[in-house]
Amino acid sequence: MDLDPNASVAAVAPLVSRPPNASAGDPSRLVDGLAQIVAQAGYERLVCAVLVLADPSHFPDRWQGGPASATRVALRLVHYAGLEGMDVEVQTVDADSTSPTSRPEVRPGEALAAWFVGLEPGKIVLAIDRRALGDPLLVVASLARAIAQAFAVIYNIVKRDGEPKNELVDLCAAYLGFGVVTTNAALRYLNSSGGGVARVQNLGALRWQEQCYVLAVIAQLRRLSKNDVETLGRCLSREQQESFREQSAELRQQDGDALASRLGLPAARYWPAPVDVGAVLKPLPAPKENEAALDRGIVGQNRGKPVFRVERRMGLRMFKIGLGASFAAGMLLRLDSTTHVDPSAMAVCTFAGVVGLTVLGALFKESRCSDGKCDAKLKADERMCPRCAGEIVGVIAHPKERLAAEEKWLAAQREKVQASESLVSGEVSAQDGVPELRGVGTATT
Repeated sequence: MDLDPNASVAAVAPLVSRPPNASAGDPSRLVDGLAQIVAQAGYERLVCAVLVLADPSHFPDRWQGGPASATRVALRLVHYAGLEGMDVEVQTVDADSTSPTSRPEVRPGEALAAWFVGLEPGKIVLAIDRRALGDPLLVVASLARAIAQAFAVIYNIVKRDGEPKNELVDLCAAYLGFGVVTTNAALRYLNSSGGGVARVQNLGALRWQEQCYVLAVIAQLRRLSKNDVETLGRCLSREQQESFREQSAELRQQDGDALASRLGLPAARYWPAPVDVGAVLKPLPAPKENEAALDRGIVGQNRGKPVFRVERRMGLRMFKIGLGASFAAGMLLRLDSTTHVDPSAMAVCTFAGVVGLTVLGALFKESRCSDGKCDAKLKADERMCPRCAGEIVGVIAHPKERLAAEEKWLAAQREKVQASESLVSGEVSAQDGVPELRGVGTATT
């Protein structure tokens, strides 16, 4: 694993094979795992917990990219998990750290940003990789798994010294309502440092298809309507969305009561009311002054992610500057009773100045980062945004084009990954004595 602290999060996740289909395979062990959790911790969270999304409505606190921000996210997750009275301590770990909280071993391709360290009286101790603080989505998903592991230890579902890659941790995350967040992190396509073929990043012990199946089971148990399932599916990434919809459709054809009975759930009429997100969003303690100073705002938040160069003529910007300057000058002249200026002459001068600045600005171009929170000015030869550290992968004419351009770029990266895997597969098969497969995946040349 690359431990360069300047490397992007995507760069430390090796290229892995993309799963061939959206099926979860044999799901019986997943249902048995959920049944084990229900037997240990009760059924209420499975059917009533808030389905947490990584958005401002569920995490309203400002994300500033520092340890204090990560602590606030962890506290929110503790509240969503129903672990009332538990505090959180988040320790930051550097790449070369040899402390007991150093990163646990993970499987190839997994990018683990945060992990469970242990329990102290009234406190959950977590650790977070300082390099990953620039990727808030990965941080939220990793913290969700870490809190799920702490929950599993508290309820004796896994051993206190159990590995974070235990499949029961992923099942606990879904059980607690974190399934959307962790499922999205189970498969992500990210830009590699310096461009080239995208890297595949994953998180969790369960495959992404299996996590989609567990989320579909929860939707089935909660008797979500087709519209609600569609709404939930739109919160997932493309591959996960397709798998979730397919497996939800299959589960709707099965006996939901039999599934609930297998999990040990009582009849739905005995369930408590679903938890309202507003009831869980309690005010958090204000950060200490030194903690607030550690938060870095937008700096480094897009490390390993694609951003675009927005190239526009400066005419509109200069027009706004000229208009503002003319308004300010007019106000000053009105306040100065000793100076008299002919209004018609003032109007002509204002018009000429604004038009002149607009024409002058139209002769020049400016380049800025497409992230609206960043908007850093970019030099012509820069391949990485100096402020948010995003990888500059293309040029667009307006920031509103960013989402469409990013979707198009990610689709192209997925095609490159598939072509690369097909090429490798063809070469390996040829070496094994199947020459007819030689050249598979080379059609793009």
